[in-house]
Amino acid sequence: MLLAIFSDIHANFTALEKVYQFIQKIKPDLTIFLGDAVGYGASPRECIQLLSEWKGLLAVQGNHDRSVAGDFIGLEGYSPRALASLIWTQKILHQEEKIWLQKLPLRREINNLGFTHASWTKAKSFPYLIHKWQVGANLIRSGPKIVFTGHTHKTQIWTRKNHWNLSRKELCPQKDLILPSKTKILIQSGTVGYLPQSDAAADILLYDTKKQMLRRERISFDPAGELEKIERLIREKNSSKDDNSDYKEIEIPRIL
Repeated sequence: MLLAIFSDIHANFTALEKVYQFIQKIKPDLTIFLGDAVGYGASPRECIQLLSEWKGLLAVQGNHDRSVAGDFIGLEGYSPRALASLIWTQKILHQEEKIWLQKLPLRREINNLGFTHASWTKAKSFPYLIHKWQVGANLIRSGPKIVFTGHTHKTQIWTRKNHWNLSRKELCPQKDLILPSKTKILIQSGTVGYLPQSDAAADILLYDTKKQMLRRERISFDPAGELEKIERLIREKNSSKDDNSDYKEIEIPRIL
């Protein structure tokens, strides 16, 4: 079975369209979205519409999705840019779009493969798994043998050899990797549309369950249109007399 896995669109419709077109061409058996359809970007409604109408798509809920759907969790952890975009997004979304985000599950499990936004064992609190001790604890306690996550915007694989002996490897684009069969694995799937990015490309992971083969694809997109939408929102904010206007604290993201 061939799986296509992607995460962290962050309201970038240009990038999502490219991902959709690519996946439609390769025709995987299953397509899984690991959360954060919204936040940061200026096209949340377009992204939700495409995702909600995507035939056969399985999705889980990200922290930005959960926040705009009504459960403002961990607000102290959001940057000013992220918080302002979430407040703006919550105001512009229609109720049915919020309901779609709200109904997304925090985790999915298919044939000993786990899919969640940040952490299998702490799915609702969305911790960033960036240190060995965090990943190790997560793998020890998680049920599925292989867990796919997003959230960190990094594309890498953590392999647990025994107890706290973990190895980390960045996933290189367009290279096949055979996964070890007798160990637990955490795979972080990168980002589709978070800006800024140095090369403006969307991450997609392809996993062949029969061959146990993983591949990272990078799909280039033009970020100019999405950046212009954000800049337009910021110009509107700057011209507003309301000191509490949305997007007040946001800086325009630039391609590095």
